Order: sequence, then C-alpha cells, then structure tokens
Amino acid sequence: MILKKILKICFITFASLIMFSCNVTVKETYFTEHLDSVDSLIARAQYEHAEMALKGLERKAVSPYHQMGIVKRYINMFDFENARRYLSKLVKKNPDDEKFTAVYVWTLLKLGKTDTANKFAENLKNTDYSGLYAQASLIKFADELSPEADENTRKVAYIKADLQNEYLSAYKVSNQVKFLQNAAIYECVSGNLQDAFSYHPIKLPNDRSAEFWTLISYDSGNYLQAINDANVIGEKNPALKAKSYVISGDSYLRMNEVSLARSMWDRAFELDELTDPNLLMNYSLSYLESGDYEDALKYTKKAVNTFPDYFPSLSLYCKFAISDSLVENESSLSRELRKRGLRSQDMIKKDSREKIQISDAIHRMEKSYERTLNPEVQIELLKLKWASEYNLSKNQMIVDVWGLLEKYFANEQSGDNRILDFAIEFFMQQDKYDEARMLLSKRLINEFGDDDCIAHIQDLSYDECRMFAALKHHDKLDESAKMLLEQCLKTGAIVNDDVYINLGSFAESEGRYQEAMNFYSLVINRSLNVTTKADLYYRLAMISLRNDDVKDARSYLDYALKLNPTHSDASLMQKKIRQQD
Repeated sequence: MILKKILKICFITFASLIMFSCNVTVKETYFTEHLDSVDSLIARAQYEHAEMALKGLERKAVSPYHQMGIVKRYINMFDFENARRYLSKLVKKNPDDEKFTAVYVWTLLKLGKTDTANKFAENLKNTDYSGLYAQASLIKFADELSPEADENTRKVAYIKADLQNEYLSAYKVSNQVKFLQNAAIYECVSGNLQDAFSYHPIKLPNDRSAEFWTLISYDSGNYLQAINDANVIGEKNPALKAKSYVISGDSYLRMNEVSLARSMWDRAFELDELTDPNLLMNYSLSYLESGDYEDALKYTKKAVNTFPDYFPSLSLYCKFAISDSLVENESSLSRELRKRGLRSQDMIKKDSREKIQISDAIHRMEKSYERTLNPEVQIELLKLKWASEYNLSKNQMIVDVWGLLEKYFANEQSGDNRILDFAIEFFMQQDKYDEARMLLSKRLINEFGDDDCIAHIQDLSYDECRMFAALKHHDKLDESAKMLLEQCLKTGAIVNDDVYINLGSFAESEGRYQEAMNFYSLVINRSLNVTTKADLYYRLAMISLRNDDVKDARSYLDYALKLNPTHSDASLMQKKIRQQD
C-alpha cells in the first residue's frame, strides 16, 4: 500500500514535469510562430498589423530573449517611439541589465532625446557599451553649442572641452579612425606630439586620414612612419601622388638623407611642378644647406616667378639680395683682404656668381603687397630698406619700426598682430625691453582689460606666451618664464625650437637632467641649423659628464665638432677628456 502511494506520487511529479516542459515548449513555439508572423507582416510593409501583433505579444513576453525580439522588430519598422516606450518599461524592471539600457540609449539618441539618453548612458561607463555613453556625451555637447557659432568658435569649444576619453571610447566600439584622430588632436594642442603619435592606427582608411597621420608622424619626429603614411596618401588617391612625394622628401631631409629627399622631390616635380610652392623651397633650402648657392638661387628664382605671392620664397629671395648687397656683410678677414686688393677662392666664387639686386627684391615685394596686403611683406620691405642703406644706425632702425607701428595702429586689422609681434621682438633684440613691455601690455589690455599675463595664461596665444616668457626671463622672474614656456607647449601645435631649448635650460638648471636631454634631443632631431645642433650636442655632453657618463660625452662632443669644427667649447672639453684618459 505504501509502495503504491509512493509510485503514485512519483507518477504525478513526473507527469507535472512533463507538462511543465511541454508548456515551455508550447510557449517557445507560440512566440516563435508569432514573431515569424510579425516578420512576414513587416516584409509585406503591413506595419499597422505588425504593430498590433507586437503590442499583443508584449504582455506575454517573459524571457529577455523574447523581449529583445519585440524591440528588434519595432526597430526594423523604424518605429523608434514604440521601441522607446517598451524599452522604458524593460529598463525600469531590469535597471542592471546593460543590454536593455544600451538599446534604450541608442533609441533615445535616434529620437533626438539627448538629455534622457545621457541620464541613462551614465550607467554604461566602463562597460562593453561605453561607446554609446561616448556618443551620447558628444551629441549633447554639440547640441549645447550655439547654432549661430561659426566654425572656428566650434573648433575652440571642442578643444577646450574634455572629450578625449569619449573619443577613445567611441573608437574602441566603432573602430572608426576619425574618433582616434579627434583624441589625438587634444595631445597636439597640448604639445604632446609623441603622445598623439601613440594613437597612430595600424590601418589608414582613406587619403584624408593618411594625410592627418602623416603630419602627426612628421611633426613628432617619426620620419620613417611619415614616409609610410605618405605612401598611403598616394595609394588611396593617385591625384595626391605628387604631394606624397613632397612629404616623403621632407622626411628624408630631416633624416639627413639629402639624395633620397631630392629623388622624391624630383618625382613630384615630374608629376606636377606647380603642385606645391614648398617643393621649390625645399630644393632651395637643401642646396643652400649643402653650400650650393647656384642651385639654391635657381630654385628660389623659379619659386618667386611661379608663385609671386608665396611669402616664404619671397623672403628667401630677399635674404639672397641682402646677403650680397654690401661688402660689409662679409667677414672682417674678407674685408681686410679686399682692402689689400686680394681675394680668397671663396671670395672669387662669390664675386662671380649671379646676385640678386636689392631693387629687384623691393620691386617684387611692393607688387606682392599691392595684391595681398600681407603685413609680413611690409616687414620684409623694411629689412630690405635697412640692407640698402649705408652706415644705418640703430636709432634710425628704431625710428623706422615706430613708423611701421604708427601705420599699423592707424589701420589696425582685428586679430592680425604680425607687425606688432615683429616690433616687440625687434625691441627685445635691441635691449629695449621697456618698449617691448609697453607694446605687449597694450596688446593684453586690449584683450583682457589688464596686462597680468599669468592671470590670463590659459587664454594667451602661443606668441604671447613666448614673448612674455622672454620678458619675464629678462626680469629674472624665471618661475613665471617657465610657466609661460610650458603653456607654449599647450597652445602651439608647431613650437619654435627656442621654446624647447629654453625649457631644457630650466630643467638643466633645476637638476632635471633627463628632461633637459629630452628637450635638447627633440630640437636636434627636427632642426636643420647645424650651429644650433652643435651647441645642443655640447650641452648633452656636459650633462653626460655630470652623470659620469664619459663614453656618451665623447660621442656628443664628436657630433658637435663634426657639425661645427670651430666650436671652441666642445674642442676644449674634448682635449680635457683626452688628457684625463
């Protein structure tokens, strides 16, 4: 009897399990069949019937799989409003379900409900759906910008905003290189070009992306990568082949591979000699660097004839004219030889070569100014005037600069400070720091209402930071000078060598030798001025000696003397080291 009861209980239990299993199977089959019916209605564009069917299924859907299946079909019909309505219920019931939250945020963004999307997107930080959080944040930021804001205002706003992490998250999810580029721009603006280069993608999707990363590679001193990136530019867009050759040539020049650089430029020139005025300038500068005056002049003349308003070539043309204009520009030894009726081989060669007349340079500059009203041309014209006047005094030069400033203030153009900057730099070179300080203070007062550069350091331009740093250093306010130089790195995508050198000097004086060596090495890698490079190699040698690294010191001194055999300090130090050996 007891055995029968036990068997009956087991049978009932087993039967219940079977019924439950069958019930689940029936429900699964029920949902699958009804969802298939909905798919059929959607395929025939019977959206109203599909919507009614889905709403009927909402109350019967229990598993997340079925619930998401309903959401998916609303989205397939582009019925984002019903998707949002149903998802809001699901998210409320399942607040910790990342998948529901992610689809809900995506749907809200589709409907333009940015504020609500951002509220829920906060829960997606540091999850597999962090890209949606990034997208919501970026869209909200864009929406908050004034519709009347011009392109430049928008760019400044994006740079000032802290959106780098959002761009990186967006890239991780989408794998779109454009987000990586936006993240890298923040490093460029901060002067961290090596950090910007660290974001370099493995594959470049198009020629615009390749061009961006080529410039990052080049400016950060990664010239081999710049050459590889430049090749991608030409491969992605054959019309830009000549441009890619120019960039490759520039990179080879930075690596002191002059013959390879010229071969790249030759290829560009064969494709299109009008492709870029920089191409002709590069020829000129490379020949000038190697002491080949004739070829340097040939390409400079071609540049000014082909691109008469391209200021860099005009400026170089004027430098040729100034260099050859007066005997006084020669060394004291050369002048003494001339007095005695003698000439060295170099002097004979110089006398026999073609020369640019000051009058010709002035004529070209005047015509260019008529066409462009470029203030830099005014500055160059003043330099030509000084070169053409015999026994010109410093006082007369100062008078001329004040005359140029008078015209500038009378016809001041908003935002164009090139003449003012030239005057400030000129006065500092003449040790007229009071005049320079007065002009720079006037500039700051016009912008901010006072001349406290440190109080406004975050808003100063690159040139303002650099010039104020020079004034503070002259006034022996080195801490302020250093702050301003550091700000230069944050405000200038292209930083002058002297900023890095001065920062290196501060680091060296404070005992931060490795930091100083990094700054000096950066300038050595990017500078084409052999005198500057020799001086910096000497500084590296001195730091190495302080660190008891005699081997590196010897190498640095060898480099310095190879670049500048007349470097007396390097020569003296080399002799001392040999004596100690």
